[in-house]
Amino acid sequence: MDLQKIKDIVNSDLDNKSKEYKVLGVLAKDKKAIPTILEMLDRERKIKEEVQSEMNLLLSKAHIGLDNKKFNSGNFMQKEIIEFYTKYKDYVGHCFKNLNL
Repeated sequence: MDLQKIKDIVNSDLDNKSKEYKVLGVLAKDKKAIPTILEMLDRERKIKEEVQSEMNLLLSKAHIGLDNKKFNSGNFMQKEIIEFYTKYKDYVGHCFKNLNL
């Protein structure tokens, strides 16, 4: 990938639409660009699937803990939730609290 050429395009006086077109042209000439992008997309999909699966499990545990307090002894659910937000801090944000973990 010709990063210098991309840098020159980005720093040029062209309008944004022209910059995008020219950068895409540079990427289109790179034989590694498409396989690399596909790998990135695959990794992102896998992370999203993992987050969704773990979030579903966590919500199921929380539901059980709310229905029957014995399943939340020692603040088990609070610890599980904090662990989830810590593990996926780059992918899942807390809606009501800025967790600086």
